[in-house]
Amino acid sequence: MNAEPAYEDLKKRVDRLEYLIKNISTSITVFDDTGRFLEINKYAAACLGGKPGEFIGKHISEFFPDNCEEYLRRIRGVFGSGEPVHYEEQIFDKSNKKWFLISYFPIFDKNKKVDAVQVVTIDIDERKRAEIALRESEEIFNCFLEHNPIYVFFKDEDIRSIRLSRNYEKMLGMPLGEILGKTMDEIFPSDLAKSMIEDDKRVLMDGKQITVEEEFN
Repeated sequence: MNAEPAYEDLKKRVDRLEYLIKNISTSITVFDDTGRFLEINKYAAACLGGKPGEFIGKHISEFFPDNCEEYLRRIRGVFGSGEPVHYEEQIFDKSNKKWFLISYFPIFDKNKKVDAVQVVTIDIDERKRAEIALRESEEIFNCFLEHNPIYVFFKDEDIRSIRLSRNYEKMLGMPLGEILGKTMDEIFPSDLAKSMIEDDKRVLMDGKQITVEEEFN
């Protein structure tokens, strides 16, 4: 007597899930092992310039002739391994190249055999470009620390060294690797270290720039 309500509840959940997949603003496609479309949601179809019904049964080569072999290799790889794979790559989107995360997921049948591969494509262009910009900035900053003639010293809230310019090696007579993580007392003479620590704590406490003259022999 309880089977029917349970079935109805399950059917509602399946219907909701199907609606979500079809209408979500993320590209979702499903392929067989030959590279033919089994399913495609509205968003993916619109991105490819059509409607879902126009893709079912057609081969991936009709829509991605230049990348067909690579995409087929990935799909067949998931069929063979039964494991998901993920790729970050640039793809033309409305004449502009954008970064996407493309994930390939195996879909298993009741015998736990891969029956199809689901491909989910997510726009990560903004995040990826920010990562690239950050990496480029880090490279420029590292170059600055490596070659500039100015002495640059970064310390954490415990007044321990975390980044230094390369010229400190010559000044202190030790490799940077041996300086990093050390306190001022471990690097400089006692009186100078004490003065530095006091100045550093003032900056941390007040959040203001200060200018001091120091002599190191």
